[in-house]
Amino acid sequence: MRNNDRELDLWEMSEKAKITVSADVERKAMIAEIEVNSAVQKAERLADIRAKEELKKTVISCTANGSVILQREGFGEKISGTLPIKIKGAQCYCHIGDVQPAALVLVVEKEAGEEVFLFWDLGLVEDRHIRKIFERQGIHFGFGEKKEKEIRRQILQMARNMAKTCELPEEHGWYRIDDTWLYAFPEDITWREVRALC
Repeated sequence: MRNNDRELDLWEMSEKAKITVSADVERKAMIAEIEVNSAVQKAERLADIRAKEELKKTVISCTANGSVILQREGFGEKISGTLPIKIKGAQCYCHIGDVQPAALVLVVEKEAGEEVFLFWDLGLVEDRHIRKIFERQGIHFGFGEKKEKEIRRQILQMARNMAKTCELPEEHGWYRIDDTWLYAFPEDITWREVRALC
């Protein structure tokens, strides 16, 4: 009888151990399932946030009087405002005989009515060069660095699109285009002067 009690005790202990192991396995499986579902939901939320951010666009436009309008589109509504500058003109320059423009001049009127000239070497249109040129003339828009960078780049692109190209002589004095002789007066801008300003 004693042997049977012992076997019964062992059997009960074995069954309890199986139940405990089975409950542990089920609990771990449930935790793993919860973690997977949580990760999937987080990924879906991040994808939704990215999709909504993509819908938001900042668009720059210029009115007939030179005012620069900033519009932010997103979720069916437009928010717009005027930047503290007016574009008075833009001109692309190249050396006589060159096909592609190599320099851009943007004439801007700041809030106080002061007119400034922004000169770019079109071979150096990286964000840090663009920022340096705007900051050198004291032009800021009051946004964070990322938005400022986006606005400056859009203004530069808009200026390139609206600018006409003009060929410039190397220096003052007589120069020749095709078979025509012309004269660059001291008050005329030359290619050497533009390159020095870029």
